Amino acid sequence: MIDRSLHADLLTYLRRALGEGVTYRRPLRQMTGGFVTDVYAFDLEGAPSEWAGPLVLRIYPDDTEPSSVRREQCAQEVVSAQGVPAPRVLACDSTSAWLGRPFMVMERLPGRPQMVVEFPRLLVEVPRLFSLPRRHAAAMHMVHALDVAPLLRAFEAAGIDRRSAGPERWLDSSEAMITRWGLDGLRPGLDWLRSHPPPAPSRLTICHGDLFGANILEDGGRVTGIVDWNLVTVADPAFDVGRQIAAYDMSPVPGPSIIQPIAIGVGKLLALGLQREYSRFGELSEEAVGYYGAMRAFTELAFKIGLQAEARATGVVRRMPTWKPEQCARYFRRRTGVSIDLE
Repeated sequence: MIDRSLHADLLTYLRRALGEGVTYRRPLRQMTGGFVTDVYAFDLEGAPSEWAGPLVLRIYPDDTEPSSVRREQCAQEVVSAQGVPAPRVLACDSTSAWLGRPFMVMERLPGRPQMVVEFPRLLVEVPRLFSLPRRHAAAMHMVHALDVAPLLRAFEAAGIDRRSAGPERWLDSSEAMITRWGLDGLRPGLDWLRSHPPPAPSRLTICHGDLFGANILEDGGRVTGIVDWNLVTVADPAFDVGRQIAAYDMSPVPGPSIIQPIAIGVGKLLALGLQREYSRFGELSEEAVGYYGAMRAFTELAFKIGLQAEARATGVVRRMPTWKPEQCARYFRRRTGVSIDLE
């Protein structure tokens, strides 16, 4: 059930921005997807032509940094201007002034996800998994082929500095979580990542940060949308590839325990397939791919353990990702030889 005040508050905002004649053709409907955000579909009447199609409202948690909202807005505007089908941003408020939380309104793109990760719908997707690595690699390359300079300029204008634009941001966030909650058993992993960065790449690219099948929309085999740009990072293409290989290998698929061995086996096959298929677009440093996979495992476990520590200390329970810290720790150890104390 959607809070009636949300309907009213959004309409008040839209009428102020677009005119008093604006009303809902179809009111807010909850959409699936979005781990940390609430996502709704809606349609308007009496709005300007660019607002006439299907729309999406994306609402962020109330403690979201304004820079995080601006980061996603910059990414979607820059990549869509270069021809990649990312949703056009029609309105954005990085404060909590209107809806009580930051939000973004954007166009709703057509298509269905490349991959559905919810159980039991995942079982219906099994036949499509055979072609997933090829389709997945092509979508990644589409993003990596873009010119990164406009995004860096947009970040600068939005007050996002160069360090915050790159992979260092994720280590800084993990270190802040470790320090805040006294997670000293994780420090050996952080120290390894700080001291073993891969060589600088010959070319920096726009990396989505979480470009897996649920964030890629297709229609008839054609990519019609790439969504959820909140983790966008300026980095070596190996950043995206390594992160997704790690995600496949760790297979954080929700569902009964009986399917987990199957999910892990399928995940390993998808990881191998993605690495093979992406190599058709150019060689990546194996060292860099491995490093960014290890970084993904470490930052995900640090985030989840930090949320668990916060819940114990404050009683505030936030949405928990499906990553299993012990599985992330094993993956990190295989990649680096470094053991992490999760206690």
